[in-house]
Amino acid sequence: MSGNSNIKNLVPNFIVYLNGSRFTADQEASVKQITVNNTVDSISSFSISMSDTSRQWTDSSDLEEGTQVKIMVGYKDDVGQIINGEITSINPQFRMNNDDIVIVRGCNIMHRLMRGKKTRSFNEKEDVDIVKQMLQECNVKGDVQDIGSDHLFTMQHNQTDYEYLTAMIEKYDCRMYVDDKTLVIKKIVDAQTSDVVIEWGKSLLEFNIQTDTGLLLSEVEVRGWDNEKGEAVIGTSKAKDLKKVFDKNSFGGQIVDKSFGGAKTILVDNGILDQNGADELSLDIISNNSASYIHGIGKTEGNYKLNAGSIIEIKGLGTRFSGKYYIESVKHVFDTTAGYVTYFNVARNAT
Repeated sequence: MSGNSNIKNLVPNFIVYLNGSRFTADQEASVKQITVNNTVDSISSFSISMSDTSRQWTDSSDLEEGTQVKIMVGYKDDVGQIINGEITSINPQFRMNNDDIVIVRGCNIMHRLMRGKKTRSFNEKEDVDIVKQMLQECNVKGDVQDIGSDHLFTMQHNQTDYEYLTAMIEKYDCRMYVDDKTLVIKKIVDAQTSDVVIEWGKSLLEFNIQTDTGLLLSEVEVRGWDNEKGEAVIGTSKAKDLKKVFDKNSFGGQIVDKSFGGAKTILVDNGILDQNGADELSLDIISNNSASYIHGIGKTEGNYKLNAGSIIEIKGLGTRFSGKYYIESVKHVFDTTAGYVTYFNVARNAT
């Protein structure tokens, strides 16, 4: 929904499915508020607040832990899915002199990776194969690109699968999110560019943006050891080597180099076994670091097309800050009284 939309004149609408069956008329009439938090690298969640004066929903077998919930929001006939998850919690609230309510809470399928810490080793396996093994064990579908490297030996030490994966994706400049019921692990450069354009003075209601050079690197050096050749391998990447993701060219690391004399980090990694691995990891580290240059938080008229893990365009912010941004998190709030709004957090590495 971009440009001069008539969204303010439309009536917000929602659809909820339980195990594939749509909410009944009574269930829909009881809904007071729906909130969905969708975040990359983290478990997304939802809550449905329902009026429950006669305990019909507190005791309902429809709303039990494990029930699959799909939530769609929008306007009139234009609605789209904002989460497909599972109920993990039922929260009745009994209040004197006020309406009793029950809040149904749940998460997307990523929550399955949080259940139980493990200590085990992986021998002669690539990172992508380790990821696929973990997802298969949790009965989670995956869309994982060819990431990481081949390990002679690596450990999952007293970690949940979720903790192991979040550490891995940070190292390789990847992002993890759920698309419908599939867990996706991809690099930002492979993020999907959506058709969403939001503009200040139109659909964009609030926006606060900030540059921060405090932790930015201008150069990364990674050192490893090639056992076959019996020699050290060194991979080096600079800010100018970053792959272009957005429609801007002044990377934060280059600004640090020009303005403050640069900032270099040196990393020794025993998992690096050849030159290619050293080169790739050094680029991944500086790419991941560069994403901390610009962060923005905003509020817009409700828009189900805003999804964490995709790239949107923001207009009307002047020459420096208008353009494309990577969505890190989104919060959709549908309220039967106040209407439908979307909050979001975005980032990018250049101006």
